[in-house]
Amino acid sequence: MSKPMRTIAAIAFLGAATIALTQLGCTRRLGPVHAKQTTPWLGRPELPDVTVARAADCVAEYGSQLEPGYHKFDSKVLVDEDGDKEDVTIDDIPNTAYDLGACMRNALRAMPIAEQPLREGVHILKNRREQPSAAERSLMGSPVVVVGGVVIVVSELVLEAGAYTIVFAVAVEVVDRAAKDAMEALKRRRTWKDKCTDSYEKCVMSPLGWGHGNHWNMTRCGTCLEVCRNSKLWPSHIEMDGEGSVPCN
Repeated sequence: MSKPMRTIAAIAFLGAATIALTQLGCTRRLGPVHAKQTTPWLGRPELPDVTVARAADCVAEYGSQLEPGYHKFDSKVLVDEDGDKEDVTIDDIPNTAYDLGACMRNALRAMPIAEQPLREGVHILKNRREQPSAAERSLMGSPVVVVGGVVIVVSELVLEAGAYTIVFAVAVEVVDRAAKDAMEALKRRRTWKDKCTDSYEKCVMSPLGWGHGNHWNMTRCGTCLEVCRNSKLWPSHIEMDGEGSVPCN
C-alpha cells in the first residue's frame, strides 16, 4: 500500500532503458534532479518509481528549455478497459520546450498501470453503463450511452533542480469503450497542427532525436517542428546552418 507522500531522490541518469524515451539534444543538462510526489488519496497508488526516474531524466535533459522558476503542468493519461493507453496530454507546455513535452509524454505513455485500480475503474464504468444518469442518457441525443471516465490515479510530481521547480499534476483515467470510439473518430479529423505534433514525437523517438537544431537549446526534431508549423506540412529535410540539407524522417 502506498504512503500518501513518498520522496524519491532521483539523480537523473542515462541508461539503455531511458535512452529509448529520452533522446539527447544540445540542451544544457540540469542536475541533480530531486523528485517527490504526493497524492490526496490515502492508500491509492502513486506513479511507479520507474516513471518518476524517467520524468527526472526528462527534466535533467530538457528542463533548461523553460525559464528558471516554478512551472506547473496538468497531465492526463487515458487508458481503455484493457489498460492500453489511448491518449496522453500535457497542458500549457510552451513552444520553446518541445523536447521536454515530448519526453514527458513518452514517459507517461510507457508507464505501467497497476492491475487493482484498473479493475476497480472498469467495474465502476460497468455500473455506470448499467445505471447511467439522465445527463449521460441525453448526451447529444445519442442512443449510445457514453459515461464519463473514472480517475484511478492522481499524483502531483515535483521535480527540483537548482533554480527550477517543475510540477506535473498527473491523472490516470479509464475511459468507456463508447468514449474510446468517439476519440478514434476525433483522431481521424486531426488538424495539421496535430499531425505536426505526431510527426515530431515520432522524430524524438528515432535516431534523429540525437541531432542538434538551429539553436543551442533546440534539437533537430524541434527545428523540424518549427518548419512544420510554418508550412503546415512535416518536412522531409531542413536546411541547417553549416550542414546544408538534413533529414527530418
